Amino acid sequence: MYDMVENCNLHRKDQRMQGGQGIMGGWYDACVGYFNVPSRRPVFDYTKPFVKYPEERNSFYVAKGNPDNFDPSNTAGKKIGFVEGLAFDGTCLRNIANVEIDSDKEIYGDISKLIKSLGAGELDAIFTALDVVKRSGLDGQVESIGSEIACSEDAKEPELHIVIRKGNPLVLWWDEAFQQLVDSGQYYKICQEATNKHGGEFVCI
Repeated sequence: MYDMVENCNLHRKDQRMQGGQGIMGGWYDACVGYFNVPSRRPVFDYTKPFVKYPEERNSFYVAKGNPDNFDPSNTAGKKIGFVEGLAFDGTCLRNIANVEIDSDKEIYGDISKLIKSLGAGELDAIFTALDVVKRSGLDGQVESIGSEIACSEDAKEPELHIVIRKGNPLVLWWDEAFQQLVDSGQYYKICQEATNKHGGEFVCI
């Protein structure tokens, strides 16, 4: 089933990453397509990776033309927007990339609302991934600025996992079943067919 990302993975302002009401309340057992990042490990168990991205590409984004002259090397005191529930968050900037940001200036929401807030001058910048911006359909309203910043430990070829509630034995069942699929050769057939049918930049494991 499809659901809002915050029902799987929730990150409220000034709080640690949390499991959303969907996965923690048993609406479903797992959520698909998550990077293995430190802020999520206390909340979830991870399956073995099932697919890779060619490369993680996260940047600051500003309104087209950078009308407020945002400087990514001087972020203290700036209002920065982050997409709710994703790994590209304030924790990544502070603890992994060593970027100085104020926690009380972090704004979380969905990408469309963040881009609109950016255009209205309510945010100084957004920090997120390139594919998130492209999927919004509003990528023509923003531009990236500064160097790309990695949030996962394997940023050159980051792996995607299924996340499961801590202690749920489903992770053991999944890993065993997935390995059997790989060993049989069926995984590669399914992965290649999905890539041909849907496109995208995924890489089979």
